[in-house]
Amino acid sequence: MTEDQFQKHPVWKWNDSRDDCIPVLETNPLPDDEDTLFILAKFKSASGDLLNGYLVGSDSFYAFGLFVEKRDYLFNLNLTDLAISEKASLAEHLGRNEADIFPMTYEADFRFSGLPKIKGEFSI
Repeated sequence: MTEDQFQKHPVWKWNDSRDDCIPVLETNPLPDDEDTLFILAKFKSASGDLLNGYLVGSDSFYAFGLFVEKRDYLFNLNLTDLAISEKASLAEHLGRNEADIFPMTYEADFRFSGLPKIKGEFSI
């Protein structure tokens, strides 16, 4: 999914065959059967860089993507080696040291009806 697609629809899910994503049009309330969502969010690196991206998960978030100058950096907390490699690539792209990237905070402007604001922190 692209940043433009997320601007049009802040929440996405897998389609039935799980080979593509479709926008979630009914979010108030969110259907109970949604297992993995992709939610537009804003991120702030340890050094203060502000980045747009998305969260992956539902009750908890196990992955996230960042949109940086036409590139999508994907971090999956369950795949530590790949996340560490992606952190190095992102740091180089931003002209930062790897230590300047995490911890990274996130917050979604979008809010599900009756639920607290989506915000938190990732560390790698």
